[in-house]
Amino acid sequence: MELPSKGAVLSVEIGWERGAGVPIGMWKRGSFKVDSIEWEGPPDMISITAHSADLTAEFKKRRNATYHGATLGSVTDQIAKRAGLTARCHPDLASQVVDHAEQANQSDMEFLRDLARRYDAVATVKAGALILAPVEATTTATGAEIGIDHACSETWAIPIDSRSLLRTRNMRGRCMPDGVRRQIKEAHMLLLAILAATPSAAAQIDYGQPVTYEQGIKAGEKAIKADLIDPSSAQIEWPYNFVKFSEKVPLFKRTTGYATCVTVNSKNRLGGYVGSKAYRITIRDVAHAIASRER
Repeated sequence: MELPSKGAVLSVEIGWERGAGVPIGMWKRGSFKVDSIEWEGPPDMISITAHSADLTAEFKKRRNATYHGATLGSVTDQIAKRAGLTARCHPDLASQVVDHAEQANQSDMEFLRDLARRYDAVATVKAGALILAPVEATTTATGAEIGIDHACSETWAIPIDSRSLLRTRNMRGRCMPDGVRRQIKEAHMLLLAILAATPSAAAQIDYGQPVTYEQGIKAGEKAIKADLIDPSSAQIEWPYNFVKFSEKVPLFKRTTGYATCVTVNSKNRLGGYVGSKAYRITIRDVAHAIASRER
């Protein structure tokens, strides 16, 4: 097999050529520009690191701009045109008015992602399109239904951004590292993947009583602070809602409930802040929460 050179653009397609109980066909997942190639062994293994080919230099250029009284749809359209992309703003967001927004020495992507968070939305670039959509949207920006084909796999690799991969193995949840915490859409996809199970098993899972955002924070903070040296210094960020969670580790019983990912910064014994750490909060009922620090 001929290896691609650095800078080459690869088109990625995923699917099945044959098999029972799986949809036959290939699905385009986008184009990626090669950053590095590594060949190791034994056994022989080739690792290719690449970033999205849609991230143009114009899109990453820092600029200053002001938006006043514009809609999210028009802001998305202006930014997409500058980068030579097609704007796809979800119908639920397109008409929402931006009272005032300042783009102060930010790239267009950084600004749009910050703006999206104000409206509980996400921004990303896929296949030549700049997409703005609600975090928990059940349809794409073009109106198509969103779904996960569980097939029979229990191993997932979810792209967090164009330069970083966060993996879950055998249904084990992983929170995002500091460098990619702002990738809201990909984090939402990660949480959906954590929930994945075979269709027959998913219907039988008992997740317990649903947890509201406020109930989850109250129970979660108590569990987090019990794990800290200086609980009073805790600085906790709760960027995501609680979702149904199921984890099956070999030789152990299945764990179910409602879960979310948070980041925590607190002081050590010397009185200095140690930096943000990722935690997964799992709640079976509002009286009991488990705080698992990602290591």
